[in-house]
Amino acid sequence: MRDKQLRHSECLPGRDIMPRVLDDLPKAVRGNVGRSEKYPFDEWFDGNVYELVESEDFDSKRSTLATVIHNAATKRDLIVQTRMTQDGIAIQARPLTKEDKKRREEMAKRRAERKAAEGETEAAIGNGKAPTATK
Repeated sequence: MRDKQLRHSECLPGRDIMPRVLDDLPKAVRGNVGRSEKYPFDEWFDGNVYELVESEDFDSKRSTLATVIHNAATKRDLIVQTRMTQDGIAIQARPLTKEDKKRREEMAKRRAERKAAEGETEAAIGNGKAPTATK
């Protein structure tokens, strides 16, 4: 177990405590530090068509796996198509085209505009009081 490291607010006068210097910014991880992905997406996203068989290749709902696959592909700047099959789910990934990137940017812009408009509406009517200006 690693010794407790003092935070800047806990430093004692006269002690010279500095954070470690790293060569590169580490890859972001969720949950357990260093946890690898559950599925071999890089192998699955090589352009071939794969059928993932339920209870053999995955242990979740098909719709959940489809969402996980789409998110993993987006993270890798890929497009993936999924189809439910009798035994599981079929997938095929391909690189993003310029048109795909443009469409994603437009969708993100519309989503942000819609979210901002919804926030303004909620602020105006949410608590029955007029919205107040913020600095």
